[in-house]
Amino acid sequence: MSTDRKDWISDFLSLFQPVIKHAVGKEPAWSTLEMSADLPEAYRKPGTLLIGHEISKKQALDLNAAGVSFMDIRISPLRFMVQDNIFAISTNRTEPRDILAEFAMPPFDIAVEARALALSLRYRDLGQHQFPAGSLVFFTEQPGGADSIHYGDEVSLHDYKHEIQYLSEHYPERYMICRPNDPPEDITLLENMGFRPASANFYAVLGSRNVAAVAAIRSGILSEAQYFGKKVHALEQPTTRLWKDSGDYNDGSSWFFNIAPDHALSSLFWKNVLAGKTCFPPDRAAIRRPQDLIRRALNNWNSSATGLNLYNQMWHETVGNHIVGLRHLLQEENGFRLGQRPDADQRGCAALTGRWRWFSGEVVHIEADGHARSDSDFGRLAGSADEWTIHWVRRNLIDRLKLDETGGSLFVQNQYGDGGEAARLA
Repeated sequence: MSTDRKDWISDFLSLFQPVIKHAVGKEPAWSTLEMSADLPEAYRKPGTLLIGHEISKKQALDLNAAGVSFMDIRISPLRFMVQDNIFAISTNRTEPRDILAEFAMPPFDIAVEARALALSLRYRDLGQHQFPAGSLVFFTEQPGGADSIHYGDEVSLHDYKHEIQYLSEHYPERYMICRPNDPPEDITLLENMGFRPASANFYAVLGSRNVAAVAAIRSGILSEAQYFGKKVHALEQPTTRLWKDSGDYNDGSSWFFNIAPDHALSSLFWKNVLAGKTCFPPDRAAIRRPQDLIRRALNNWNSSATGLNLYNQMWHETVGNHIVGLRHLLQEENGFRLGQRPDADQRGCAALTGRWRWFSGEVVHIEADGHARSDSDFGRLAGSADEWTIHWVRRNLIDRLKLDETGGSLFVQNQYGDGGEAARLA
């Protein structure tokens, strides 16, 4: 590791020093370890929480074997976000992981930003218009610079010949975006399997409606592509696996959660992490600014439309509907969460307040103020007496509820006729 890299990591971790000190009430110990170095005995003591940047696989295995908890803090691969320097944080312990999931930026929010960016690029020519419908784009990029955790670990595409053959059999339209220093034998392999060279801005690629899938050995592009609705083919597990869906992180893998700086650099966040439970819930209202997304989605289109004189029927048919849909999504998500009062009779909510095992198997929390949330969605309660509905925002489902006389179970049925009994847990 270079001296400059060591200094950068030290300065990066020092960002968290004052907020952690405030959270624990004392000065934490800090030192810099080489990524390939053995773990000192001082770090193996039970009850230790180690905080690092780009903790290597070797060190992670060593920490797990020693029973030491760690937090790995990185810069998120998401580079299209309105906010700069989103943190990607992972941990090897269940309790802090649950708190990370609670403070993480909801994948829905990130997908809306991706949609806004794709819309802003749609009518610009950044190379994306060369791809026909259903295209696969292969990126030869893979992290492996001199200061990378993959230094010396760069692999050849020939090691993944069978996987690339699979892609060539399933995608008739195949393209590759290469780097200047790619090994000639790798380019030849792709060419022999029918991949045609292309040059395009990769955000324009991700935003293109004609690109169905992207592939790479390992690249931050793959972490971003999932939010643009692209099918992702990772030939090797990405370095920073971003959490996308509720429950994903329960599979035992090392998922990284996107944490906004407002949270990651607050003592409130670290008080929760160090306590191992959510004592102080996140204030999500401070994170979202939907008007910025709308402005971002419109700006490039407006400048292009002015130059091309496109304010006509084409606007209404191809863009107007997308803007309306984007506004609707933002209002549903942010209007609800930014303090819109639920439509339910607040006094009647008490009968339904608590935790319920839904007919689908997931646990649903109904709050006294009329909010409802599950592992995969959130919604609001409406109605009064014994006639209730929950409008689930992300899935656009409406559950109709009927409470039995004992108050211990609910009959639930959605607008499509699916339903069953929900049992009270608490």
